[in-house]
Amino acid sequence: MKHNRLLFLALASSILVILIALFQWYLINIITEFLMLTIWLVIFGLFIFITVKTIINLFKNKDWKPFTIQLLTILLWLFFPFTQVMLDLDFKMNKSERKEVVEMVENGTLKPNVSYDSSLILLPKKYEQLSKGGGEIVIEKNGDFRNNTIC
Repeated sequence: MKHNRLLFLALASSILVILIALFQWYLINIITEFLMLTIWLVIFGLFIFITVKTIINLFKNKDWKPFTIQLLTILLWLFFPFTQVMLDLDFKMNKSERKEVVEMVENGTLKPNVSYDSSLILLPKKYEQLSKGGGEIVIEKNGDFRNNTIC
């Protein structure tokens, strides 16, 4: 029974680490970096504690399953590009709306509208989710309009 509990804890802590790696930037947008630090500490603290328990279990009972789960999770966390996968997914999901915003900027519908920065455009409510930095975009001037960069 104790072995099954350790296997369950190894699975649960590994799933939490993978989920936090996948969704960390979305969570940071919701709860800020300061609160995210607490979540990281709790989840990674639990993961490290369970990993130590699985190492002890490995030497004591020769049970490889929980340790293997933890080891695979560590390798996945270190070498799998979670952030890049989520960025690519976000880009593909919002590509058409982002093109609409670019067209609106190009045809003059959207113009810089923030008083303290002439290169900043606050997006309409419909498009706020496209900017992960607070619902705004930056226009960088590079000569004629065709060379402008929207960040």
